[in-house]
Amino acid sequence: MVGKSRTGPGPGAGFIIVKGNKNKKILALINHDGTYDLPKGALDNTDSSFLSCAKRECFEECGIKLKNVDLIKSVPPISSGKLVVFTARTQQKPQITKNPHTGIWEHCGFEWVTTEGFKQNTSKFLADAITQFENYIFLF
Repeated sequence: MVGKSRTGPGPGAGFIIVKGNKNKKILALINHDGTYDLPKGALDNTDSSFLSCAKRECFEECGIKLKNVDLIKSVPPISSGKLVVFTARTQQKPQITKNPHTGIWEHCGFEWVTTEGFKQNTSKFLADAITQFENYIFLF
């Protein structure tokens, strides 16, 4: 068992979700203040790994249920602070829902944006993760 309960800050995991082949865009969840976020969250007692945490959080936050076949294996897991970010591609349409544990709307929408657009409208640690991701974008 890896991780902590939801009661305090700790390590977490998430996904950069890619759409398109030539003009690649990534999924940006929109926070209530208008800034961008990734589907991500803290490890909890149900998670057996960072990857299982990332998949759970992705489904909870945007309704996308990723499978191992969706992973972009040419991009290694990216670390930014206590967050481990995986990369995937899917044709599933995001659906913003309430957090099933708190009943709170954590995000108010989503957009497909360029990596540059994402970095200009997010926190530093997520911008850092996107910058690392950009080093691999030519591989797929």
